[in-house]
Amino acid sequence: MMNMVKKIRAIITNEKGNVSVEFAIVFVPFIVTVLFIMEICRVVYLSSCLDLVLAESGYIASITSIPEKHGDYFTTEINKRLAAWPLFSRNEAVELSITYCGSISAMTNNMTGCSETSATGNPLAMYKVLIKYRPLFFILPKNDSEYAMSRRIVFVQEFNRP
Repeated sequence: MMNMVKKIRAIITNEKGNVSVEFAIVFVPFIVTVLFIMEICRVVYLSSCLDLVLAESGYIASITSIPEKHGDYFTTEINKRLAAWPLFSRNEAVELSITYCGSISAMTNNMTGCSETSATGNPLAMYKVLIKYRPLFFILPKNDSEYAMSRRIVFVQEFNRP
């Protein structure tokens, strides 16, 4: 009986392999935390890139002198600029829209009196871009991991300025 107690005590107090177990317990949460921080940094980077791309493209489109090609200028400029920035997926669909309004009060009152087709007579234009965002470092089901990054900016159309 005494021999059995010594064997059990030796098994319980045996410390071989405890470093491996502690490493396994700490390593997985550490890697998940690092990947989470990298994903947050990626979201902030993509958000600021999207802001810059929208501001530059909207500005180029707003100073054009041909109102009929206004939407084409915006689409061309935004696609060109999105292709130049890293970390944007090249095959992602980008939704673009332009809403033309005659005044700021029309924009703030649920877009009453605004048009999405006619820029003539409407000196303000709200440019909107929407890109679907998918996490890069986390493997999640597709339905749970698609988010929309949307930005809007308002410019005065130079060709419509009184």
